[in-house]
Amino acid sequence: MIDVGKKIKQAMIDSNLTQTELANRLGVKQQAVSRWVIGRTDITISTLQKVAEVTKKPLQYFFENFETHSDNSSMSKQLEDFISKNSTEHCEILENLQSIKELFKNK
Repeated sequence: MIDVGKKIKQAMIDSNLTQTELANRLGVKQQAVSRWVIGRTDITISTLQKVAEVTKKPLQYFFENFETHSDNSSMSKQLEDFISKNSTEHCEILENLQSIKELFKNK
């Protein structure tokens, strides 16, 4: 599974933000941030885009460094699932995710 939660945690560290501070900036409860970081719940793509904006990271950052994964077709499938779960979200964000997915198909 793509561990976006680890990337969110690292982005928070890089930005010197606590879970509470990030939650306040996103307009969510601290418990929601905690659940994303530990992987208990999925984050929506629109919220992930907001995390990217707050932490000044490109959206692609949250999907980087997965090329070492032993099964890129599996990674591509997981990205496809993530995209389909968020199909009602913003088109520009989905296009970015489609680009990332294509990277895994071509490896």
